Amino acid sequence: MRCGVIKMRPERPRDASFWNWLLRGIDSGPGFWRLIDQWLLVHVLVGWALALLVPLSLKDAASVILLPLAGVFIGLTFTWIGNAQVILQEERTKEMAKHADDGYFGLAYTFQLIVLVLLIVLSLWAVAGLGVFDQTWPGLNAHLTYKSVEAILYASASLAVRGCWHAVFGSQFLLLAPYAAERKRAALRAAAAEEEEARLRESERLAPPQACDHEAER
Repeated sequence: MRCGVIKMRPERPRDASFWNWLLRGIDSGPGFWRLIDQWLLVHVLVGWALALLVPLSLKDAASVILLPLAGVFIGLTFTWIGNAQVILQEERTKEMAKHADDGYFGLAYTFQLIVLVLLIVLSLWAVAGLGVFDQTWPGLNAHLTYKSVEAILYASASLAVRGCWHAVFGSQFLLLAPYAAERKRAALRAAAAEEEEARLRESERLAPPQACDHEAER
């Protein structure tokens, strides 16, 4: 039996991990449901349309167009995610997250999901840029399978563009949501004050003229 010093290292609870949020959910449903909505059909249609219309092979499309643009998407996405990480550390954001459906974990892990999608899409197009699919199915129209792979890759590119936009939108939402909530509370307070003032005026109007009655008694 080997004896020694047992080193303990702090570990994050399993139920709060990204993969648990993605596959099972923490405060609500699994995180992957964020990718499965009505826009998924749009991505599929865009993928098939580009697969049928673009005259380039996957290797040429990856080398000439998509991989150079991927650098722009990744740079833009990481810039806005960096801004979001700063905003997420503010106390007002943590307070707002208590009222969100996914809680604080959902807000934070959504940006990590965007990064995961971008990495997967970039990896798929890197494989395409190496010519793996063109060597497996030579010729642009040789196999329906090749067109299906094209559709999947173009659909994934459309999903990556959507993820980039959601990184920008999510950062702006975190920045503006507390201000919008404060404006709403101020409007509610002003409406309540006006209602209370109108109620007081109506009470004074309906009140009996006590001064006149006192003079009549004299």
